[in-house]
Amino acid sequence: MKTNKTILIIFCMLISTIAVCQTEESEVKKYYENGNLKSIGNKIGDKMTGEWKSYYENGNLKGVANFINDIQVGESKSYSENGKIAMTGNFVNGKLTGQTKMYYPNGQLHKIGNVIDEIRNGETITYYENGQLSEVANFINGKKYGENKIYHENGKLKEIGEIENGDATGIWKSYYDNGNLESVGKYIEGVEAGDWNYYDKNGKLEDTIKYFDGKQSDNIPPIQKYLDKISRVDTYTDPTKVSQKLSANTFIITLESKSMRWQETYSGIDWSDFDKYRYNEYKDFFVVEFYFYDDIAYEMDDDEFGITKEESDNFKCKFLPEDKAAVLKILEDWKDLRGY
Repeated sequence: MKTNKTILIIFCMLISTIAVCQTEESEVKKYYENGNLKSIGNKIGDKMTGEWKSYYENGNLKGVANFINDIQVGESKSYSENGKIAMTGNFVNGKLTGQTKMYYPNGQLHKIGNVIDEIRNGETITYYENGQLSEVANFINGKKYGENKIYHENGKLKEIGEIENGDATGIWKSYYDNGNLESVGKYIEGVEAGDWNYYDKNGKLEDTIKYFDGKQSDNIPPIQKYLDKISRVDTYTDPTKVSQKLSANTFIITLESKSMRWQETYSGIDWSDFDKYRYNEYKDFFVVEFYFYDDIAYEMDDDEFGITKEESDNFKCKFLPEDKAAVLKILEDWKDLRGY
């Protein structure tokens, strides 16, 4: 019995010793093959804790970071190999959060902005290496939104326009470094659409180019300028969101309500086959129906019946009442121009 008791006491002492060792803080160093220090910091057990420093092989400081229980927290700094500051930021629960700054190799500030959980949010300002302002942009969940300004290295405005969901949208203008207008035109979902005017450095109009879906074209569908809108109409007491999108040869209309969602896709559209149109007026919107000489592929996808594929010689577009006169006018002009 005495022997067993002695063994038990020794075992308990051993366990206690191991537990103490696992909670004791110890310094950890790593070295390059040339003997220079690579990193230094403390660990509790196998987990990093406190301040850690890393170094380049030439001995210059590479980075300083802080850890709690192996998770990076607090201020963090990184440096270029020449010793200049490269980036500063703050970590929360292992993720970059808050104001971050990035620098050029010469130490000049390159970019300053905010991130949340390593995703850009809010205003970000970018500078040229000479310190001159380069760009002012706003982000929501990592994508650019709102007004975007880009500058020449001499401080003159270079580009200005709106961005939505990361894509250029609406009217954009670009300028020469002397301040004169270089181009003006419209974007829809990040690609050129409609007429774009181009000017020489003295401000004289040089050329006007028509775009459709980002490509030069003289056959621009007349409704293109209206289909970047999302309109809301009331269907009985159930609000329905109508979203329409037209690309070079595809028209997609999506309708969403509280109770269902369905989408119609018309593909293989050849606008040279456009024959005629009709329209109907309703209280909160009006509908234009486009007819073609040849059938186009049609696909219906809804929550209840799934996907149905057919062919059709027409499709319908919804428009807001305030657009009626402009839409009908441009349709008539377009038909007259094409000799219909």
